[in-house]
Amino acid sequence: MTEDQIIWLRAQIDVDASNTEAAIAGTLEELRRDGCSTTREELLAVDRALARRLREVEAKRLLLGDDSDGAAVYAVHERGYWPDELTRFADDVLRLLALPYSDRPGFRQEWAPDG
Repeated sequence: MTEDQIIWLRAQIDVDASNTEAAIAGTLEELRRDGCSTTREELLAVDRALARRLREVEAKRLLLGDDSDGAAVYAVHERGYWPDELTRFADDVLRLLALPYSDRPGFRQEWAPDG
C-alpha cells in the first residue's frame, strides 16, 4: 500500500469524527432547546449509535497509528523480520479499512479488496 492511501484514510476517518461530533453537538443543542440538561456523557450512554461511531473512529486511528509511526499495521516491519504473509495481511487490513469509503472522492480502485 502507499502512503497516499494512509493519508487518504486518515482524512476519511477525520471526516467521520467531525460528522459524529457535529451530530452529538446538534443533538445536545436540540435537547437543551427542549429544556433537557443532558450531558455529552449521558447522551452517549443512551445513544449507542453515536457512541459506537466514536469508538470506530478511535479503533481505526489506532490501526493506522500516527504520522510519526506510519501505519501501525506496518510498524513492526521497521523493527526486524517481516514475513511476506504479514505484508499481505497489512495490505488487506488497509484495503478493508478503505472499503466503507469507496464512494468518496479520492478512492482508488486499486485500494479495493479485489484491487
